[in-house]
Formats: sequence, structure tokens, C-alpha cells
Amino acid sequence: MRIGSAYFHHPSMGLVARDLIHGGWRAKIRPEAMIFAGRHLLKGWTVMDRLGNITVPTLVMAGRDDFLFPPECQRELAAEIPHARLKIIDRAGHNPHMEQPAEVMKAIRDFMTTDAPAA
Repeated sequence: MRIGSAYFHHPSMGLVARDLIHGGWRAKIRPEAMIFAGRHLLKGWTVMDRLGNITVPTLVMAGRDDFLFPPECQRELAAEIPHARLKIIDRAGHNPHMEQPAEVMKAIRDFMTTDAPAA
């Protein structure tokens, strides 16, 4: 619950309980491994210079309250991918699919059923 606001628009015990009932939170992440990877294995790693090479229809989606990868970052990502579409989900944090599943599914359906411009 201490880091819930990093992942949810409005964290609650109800959300955590729902995730646990449905099998969520099973992974046992070791912070040491994540810190090592970030500092040593992924140091300087980026794909930003290659986003222009993407030729498939792309939907970039983010929660408006995601402070791990905020909407400004998603806008930058979408701007670099040719013909990408951006959908920001209101009242959602890092996991919009969990907080606003109906809106996320609608965005995906709309994206998949709308003709994308030719690359």
C-alpha cells in the first residue's frame, strides 16, 4: 500500500484484494536485481533513436496519473513513431487496464477497427 499511488490513480485495499483473488502479485521481485539491472545492464540503453523505424500501426496508451512513465513521456514516444495514436486514460495510474478496463478495451477496439494510415 505504501507504493500504491505509483501504480493506481486511487490505491485501495479493495484493488489489492481483487488482484490477489485473481492471481496478481505472485512475482517475488528482488529489489537488488532491479537496481543492478538499472545501474549496470541497462545503463544508457534506449530505443528512442529507432522509433522512426516502426512501420506497424501503433497505439501508445498511458494513465493520466502514471508518474513512473507520465503522459509527457508517452506523448514523446507517440510523436516519434510514424502515425502512432496516443490515448491517455483518465483516473488511472501505471496500470490503466486494471483501473479503467472498459475504457482501455474501448480504446483498443477503436484502434483495431479504425483504418490506420499507410506507412
